[in-house]
Amino acid sequence: MKKYENIKSVILAVLVVASAILTWNIWTYQPDYETINNHYLYEVEISENRDASSLIKPVKIIFHKEGAHYGTVNERDIDTMMKELMKWKFYDFRNVSRYFNQKELQRLVNGNGRVDIEYSAQVPLKMYQNVLHFEDKKLPNGTFDHIILNDMNTAGSEATVYFVSVHNKAVYKTTIASSQLKEWKKIYLTKVNDKKEYSAYKFKTGTVYLPKEKTTMIRYKYIPDFIETEKFKDALFSDPHFVKKNVNSEGEEYTDGSSLMRVNYTNNMMFYVNPAQEAELGHISDLNDLMGKSIQFVNEHGGWTDKYRYFDSDLKESKIVYRLFVNGYPVFNENGMAEIQQYWGKEKIYKYERPYFTLNISLPSETVEITLPSAQEALDFLSKQPDFNPNLLEDMEIGYQLIRSPKNSKILILEPAWYYKYGESWFPLTNKNSGGGNQSGLE
Repeated sequence: MKKYENIKSVILAVLVVASAILTWNIWTYQPDYETINNHYLYEVEISENRDASSLIKPVKIIFHKEGAHYGTVNERDIDTMMKELMKWKFYDFRNVSRYFNQKELQRLVNGNGRVDIEYSAQVPLKMYQNVLHFEDKKLPNGTFDHIILNDMNTAGSEATVYFVSVHNKAVYKTTIASSQLKEWKKIYLTKVNDKKEYSAYKFKTGTVYLPKEKTTMIRYKYIPDFIETEKFKDALFSDPHFVKKNVNSEGEEYTDGSSLMRVNYTNNMMFYVNPAQEAELGHISDLNDLMGKSIQFVNEHGGWTDKYRYFDSDLKESKIVYRLFVNGYPVFNENGMAEIQQYWGKEKIYKYERPYFTLNISLPSETVEITLPSAQEALDFLSKQPDFNPNLLEDMEIGYQLIRSPKNSKILILEPAWYYKYGESWFPLTNKNSGGGNQSGLE
């Protein structure tokens, strides 16, 4: 009996020691978070990170002078001008919308002596605190789509700059030192007559300025450089080790049982969806919040390839679109091959669509000059199309149509073309069968 009790005591002592060792290991164990985080988040660098100043850019600058309109979409001109604005100090920021009716708003934006810096979509004022220098630390929770300078208001010590949302009929007034505007005038306004002349047109959304004469552009050809789709898998899934891959003739499919990523070989597009976030669509009511999340999300996997810019957003759908630009012109493709689209739940991404290639490899020997018609000629052609309703015409711009070469599907072509926005969608106004240089772009 005593021997039995001794055995029990030894076993009990061993269990106590083992328990103490296990407890100590649990208390002192630290998982290698750096390895986990770096592997799943920070080591996935597809291309590069970008900030708001490189993603939220004007698409056009219009100078209103002595009854005429001169403009530019040239990327170098716009970048140079924005660098100058970034040196300015804006102060005494105020909402003065109540002082402007519709007629006065149009005069403010389009009046003689005005310089109109135009954006393609609404930009949150708070987001632009990361781009321009505002002395006021707290800005209104509003948006703008135009920055308006008055080249005549430099007589005193102060000058006025307006941030205007034509879409929302909102006007914000701010002040700068007139010496800053005088220096700007010396650099830019002396060269206004060197810019292309534009004409004003009344569309559904307001006044749109388009080139008065024909425009000559270059048709480019590229061999796309493909991004490894496994990198997107590692970036988008919380634990890539649990992701299953399926390959078929049309593409690839990745899933961890809750989220799904598809790769389409035909149009070289990547599609990711997290169905659990669908019910959260529309919960983001602040464009600044949506834009901030969208930029940070792509930065987390260094996903900014080529020259993408903020182009459009829709808060009702929690949607934001970044479009490829080349030489200051937007690029379009009916399959989304020139867009980075995001749809957001309240906290996490719901849907993410984008191409998995870049246009790094150009074929300079294949470039051809293309002459596009004037805006009036393009509008005349459009008005003759069956079932066209001018009341639905929202916008019109020159851009590039991204297509595959009919002779070699491995080559992508950037075809200059007139584009028009009709019923909230963009369509090309081109002769799709044109095969040679110096085409008008219309039939």
